Amino acid sequence: MSGKNVSVGDEATSYLRYWNGEDLVTRLKKIEGQARGIIGMIEKEQTCSSILYQLSAMSGALREISGIISTCEMISNVLGDLDNVDEAELKRRIVAARKSQKL
Repeated sequence: MSGKNVSVGDEATSYLRYWNGEDLVTRLKKIEGQARGIIGMIEKEQTCSSILYQLSAMSGALREISGIISTCEMISNVLGDLDNVDEAELKRRIVAARKSQKL
């Protein structure tokens, strides 16, 4: 990220670019693969404990994505009315917001 100013829109989705949209898509595709794997485990009648372990991993991945999207919404509500925001400051606030969500 450079120190340039960026225009901040009213849409929370405008903040997703600071999390690399491809990264979110990649994460969701991994979750999709986990879901297919869990379906296969159920069809093969694998142990409940094995299935629960995989469900727990998938649930954690979904919580992480939900946290990112929630942070985007929070940041847009706080900064959405500003015409220009310094990109470095926005990144700092995003990182701080994500850390506070994990407390």
